[in-house]
Amino acid sequence: MQKKTIRVLILTLTIMMLSACNLRGNSTPTAQKAELVFTSAAQTVSARLTQDIAAKPTQPVATPTPSNITLTPILSPSALPATNTLTPLPPQATTASAACDEAEFVADVTIPDGTTIQPGTKFTKTWQIRNSGTCTWKTTYSLVFSNGEQMGAATSVNLVREVKPQEIIDISVAFTAPTAPGAYASYWKLANTSGGKFGVRPGNSHIWVKIIVSGNTFTPTITGTTPTATPTLLSVTPTLTGISPTLTITPTPTPTVSKTTSVASTSTGTPTPTPTK
Repeated sequence: MQKKTIRVLILTLTIMMLSACNLRGNSTPTAQKAELVFTSAAQTVSARLTQDIAAKPTQPVATPTPSNITLTPILSPSALPATNTLTPLPPQATTASAACDEAEFVADVTIPDGTTIQPGTKFTKTWQIRNSGTCTWKTTYSLVFSNGEQMGAATSVNLVREVKPQEIIDISVAFTAPTAPGAYASYWKLANTSGGKFGVRPGNSHIWVKIIVSGNTFTPTITGTTPTATPTLLSVTPTLTGISPTLTITPTPTPTVSKTTSVASTSTGTPTPTPTK
């Protein structure tokens, strides 16, 4: 509406100015009065335009303000100096907060992995474990069988004493080696008072015992040379010193047989001897 009013006023002012130009040729008092009227009208139009502009509300110009804008520079390989080498930063270790029940394997006290044991032999495996959590392990905590070969061991073994955080304890379990030869492994985890199982770091892993049962019974072996006894015959020659041997010969008597001969007469007159004993 305001634009239409302004256009009408401008058109009226233009007509009046043209009329004033025509009247300037006649320098009569009537023409001078007409110029005054046109001048007054022009002043009125100007004042009206000024009022309209002043009355029109000025709308503020919104100036964009950057907010929450992240500029990510993109560097092309050609923009980097050729002599500079980007060295990656070493990874920073993150320290995870310790849980209430958490353990850490320290060492195998007995029966290292791969120990050879005779069939049916009883043995005791001992692990050294650290309490790396924030809770104290009571004597109601235990080491429980998880999977693998149980090898005659108890299903669970209670701790022999309380273990405070960062303390170390030795936990032992009695086993009996299988009678069949081969490789065997038994896997175990810790358990709290309510029966919740937890392993050792990293990864909540099991602890285990791994043995090899030999296929032969134990036979002692004696190394070395077997001694051989060889009898030796000794020849003893008696020696007589200072004594002269005397040889005495005793004759053995010979029996004597006496024979008596008798002569018998015969009819022929020739005597026949008859032996007589």
